[in-house]
Amino acid sequence: MSLMGRIGGLSRDTLLAEGTPDEVAAKEAALLREKRIEHARSMRAWVEHRETDFVRRPPAYLIHAGTDEAFTIYAGAVFDPGTAYVAFNADISMNWYVDAAGVITFLERCEPRTWSELLERRAAREQRRLAEEAARKARRDELRKGARR
Repeated sequence: MSLMGRIGGLSRDTLLAEGTPDEVAAKEAALLREKRIEHARSMRAWVEHRETDFVRRPPAYLIHAGTDEAFTIYAGAVFDPGTAYVAFNADISMNWYVDAAGVITFLERCEPRTWSELLERRAAREQRRLAEEAARKARRDELRKGARR
């Protein structure tokens, strides 16, 4: 049940004014989280996921278990401070989930776009490195042979 559903006929101001300053701040934060989630769910270009859809991979990747898409946590501001208003063009596609604490976590796609592509690129880079290392070793060996003659 939402916070607004629990407070019945009490106004938002009445709800927030009751309690210690810490309780009031906690209520305000909970209300803001709920409003941001409602707003995020109303955005047509935004895609909601479940936190459990993702597998963490080092160093900071979140891999979607069903699609293999690679994401990282978006570090920028999505909402204006202290509001549920989007801070940028709302037509931009965003991926997000609500974490166990009830906070929205926004994601940004990685390049490469999938974990498989990332692993392929790593493997190709490692093969190039090994080939270059072998070529350097062969040149060193040739120079050593030439110096011995």
